[in-house]
Amino acid sequence: MGIPIIFVWLKTKEPKRGAAKAELKALLAARDVEYRYRLTRETVKATVLSNTNLFAMLEGIFTQAILAVPWFLAFPFFQSDPYNISPLSMSFILIIFGIPAGFIGSTILAKKSDDFGKKAIKNRIYIIFIALLAQYLFWLGFVSIPYAPLDTTQGAQLGTILSHPIYWLGGLMLSFASLFGPLFSINQRPLIQRINLPEAQGLISGANILFEQVGRGIGMILSGSLLLFFNYDYVMTVFILVLMGVFGATLWLLNLRWINKDVSRISDILEKRNKELERHDNAS
Repeated sequence: MGIPIIFVWLKTKEPKRGAAKAELKALLAARDVEYRYRLTRETVKATVLSNTNLFAMLEGIFTQAILAVPWFLAFPFFQSDPYNISPLSMSFILIIFGIPAGFIGSTILAKKSDDFGKKAIKNRIYIIFIALLAQYLFWLGFVSIPYAPLDTTQGAQLGTILSHPIYWLGGLMLSFASLFGPLFSINQRPLIQRINLPEAQGLISGANILFEQVGRGIGMILSGSLLLFFNYDYVMTVFILVLMGVFGATLWLLNLRWINKDVSRISDILEKRNKELERHDNAS
């Protein structure tokens, strides 16, 4: 996985800071002008601490807590009695049903959702909410299906497992969950970029990643604790975690109230800076 990253590093040319912003793009591309603005107390208060940013970071704890859990619970769920699926068979099942759907979600479906998101910033919020909700429902269905019991010999044979139609239904649930998974991150990043100044995007991206990693850690601990509390009832454990995830996804809908104001605030600041940079360049 590291080899392609090396080629990207060798071939990629880093653009000018702020060049991706519509308000600055023409000026920065046509002239030898550098965007050298830095964060100040005023810009942090006005932009970094906006409602959309705060809710996006808060929801990361709840949404990632559930998104990290299904893979954590799927292996012990199927490897324990009465299913007794071997680790190798389980890995093949995840590869067969998860990877193709994830690839389609990351390419074809992601492109369609990105085109829709570019029409209006609120569309990205709708996509994020639907993608998260769909994942939760499919993961809940994935563990709620009454799978056929297997002994250890049958669980080690992939052909025997897939001879039961009920396991194909579970694979279908896994595929749909993997299909919608990429839509969250693909639409979250451009949304966050739209509501932040160029000099704040690194800070906000790092903060989001931090909160998401905290959420994943909490999800791992909480899933194990709930599993013990409910006496290894996987369905109830996932159901409780899904409720947490739905709460986090709902926080995105609250952003519909002020997302346009946040976008307008950033646009106004960048328009003023565009004029400042142009005057400074003409003077020099």
